[in-house]
Amino acid sequence: MKSPVLSAFVLLLLTGIAANAGLISKVPVVITKPGKYTLMKNLSTSANANPESNAAISIRASNVQLDLGGHSLIANPAATMVEFGILVGPGVKQVKIHNGRVTGFGLGVASSIDSEDLLLDGLELSSPIYCVNLYGSSAHIQNCGFSHTGITGGCLLVFNAAGKRQATTVDRCRFVALVTGTGDGQVGVSSSDANLPTIIRNCTFIGLSKGIIGNNETRIADNLFQACTTVQSGCTLVGYNQ
Repeated sequence: MKSPVLSAFVLLLLTGIAANAGLISKVPVVITKPGKYTLMKNLSTSANANPESNAAISIRASNVQLDLGGHSLIANPAATMVEFGILVGPGVKQVKIHNGRVTGFGLGVASSIDSEDLLLDGLELSSPIYCVNLYGSSAHIQNCGFSHTGITGGCLLVFNAAGKRQATTVDRCRFVALVTGTGDGQVGVSSSDANLPTIIRNCTFIGLSKGIIGNNETRIADNLFQACTTVQSGCTLVGYNQ
């Protein structure tokens, strides 16, 4: 006959192994240690969720790989205290988020001030406000699809990066407006407030009020614009854009 104490110990040990392996089976969750973390299924927060960071997944450690496992992180309209899908905290470095969907949050993925070296790869993101909001520097966004579902705001917003000079690059991405906006309406990429180089290349912009809003350090090359009211403003054109 097994000892109840032994059985409880074995259960606790197995639970610890699962947690240390970084398997995410519910949200909200806060990541505080380096390592690889993987979503086990499609996830959404409960209606009464009230996480400290207002995020379904909060990353507070450097050197983290978050693999969505081909699954979706989905906003719950009833969870009014959850603003962010994934939030990368202040000063966090070397984070990769990839392989899945982030849907319906006010801000799908956001990085805080002084964060560095964020890589977004192979994501599908949709939001009524901004799909991705970057405050850090040296971010790299590639092979991602952005769908804006609101009438104002946009897909990707790059903010002032606290005086740091490392470039942010956007490569092989798709930016689409799914509803008709008003005025400036929906923007594909806005980097007009960034004081760092932003390089946008090999991307497609469809149905947006403004494809790209940049400044004199925004470089754009080999992009395709379809049914955009304004293709770009304030950018330096490099290579072929149409």
